Amino acid sequence: MGELNPAIDFGDPYNLRFGNIELQPSTSHNFDLVFGRNKEKYYLNLSMGFNLVQDVYAQIRTLQPDGKTFVTWKNIDDRKEYGISSWSGYNFSKKLRVNGSISYTYNQYSSFDQLTYKYRNGSSINSGLNANYAPTQMWNFNASATFNRFANPQGYVRWNSSMNIGLQRKFFEKRFIITANIIDPIQQQENRTFTYGTNFNHEAYGYTRTRNYRLTLTYNFIPRPTKADLEQKEKLKMMVPKKA
Repeated sequence: MGELNPAIDFGDPYNLRFGNIELQPSTSHNFDLVFGRNKEKYYLNLSMGFNLVQDVYAQIRTLQPDGKTFVTWKNIDDRKEYGISSWSGYNFSKKLRVNGSISYTYNQYSSFDQLTYKYRNGSSINSGLNANYAPTQMWNFNASATFNRFANPQGYVRWNSSMNIGLQRKFFEKRFIITANIIDPIQQQENRTFTYGTNFNHEAYGYTRTRNYRLTLTYNFIPRPTKADLEQKEKLKMMVPKKA
């Protein structure tokens, strides 16, 4: 809907946004080589690839004579993509586990596009890290962090990071649960956009107060099954005839 809808967004009168109903699909030739290794304590994966993308469609900003800019989607020339990524995890013990992923993609445009339209070769990065620590059945710690940067022909369309820390404690035979979350305790959510055209430079910076402290209390009123209930359930399973 965002790429094809021709309706004009007048939310920012100096930067009008709209889709392109004449946008054509993009095709690509993908070549990937993947290595993987799995063990009881860890898993490791590494991927390397090359993509030849044709009729690339991207969000392009153009400056108008009256000083306004139009932001829409267009089909541009082909581009080459070189990428490498990894997703791995390690179990230090049954109580402590860590996993993460990272991917890096480099976009390369032709010399003609770089000279005529001022397109820029650029890289996109996506990364995430997660950790879980459960010292007992009553305690649980979680932490996660992400960093993302997305490139387009005219610069970077988004650049952000986030963090989340969680703590959980169970009481009264796991009936009563207290969960605490801290969101972005160190750095607030930031969004940056850098756009470089043939006759203009445009930089935008967004700041959102995302630091939150959340406390959740949960109580489970459903009675837990007794030992007699579990034994009765096992008897019923044994009485069910097996299919031939």
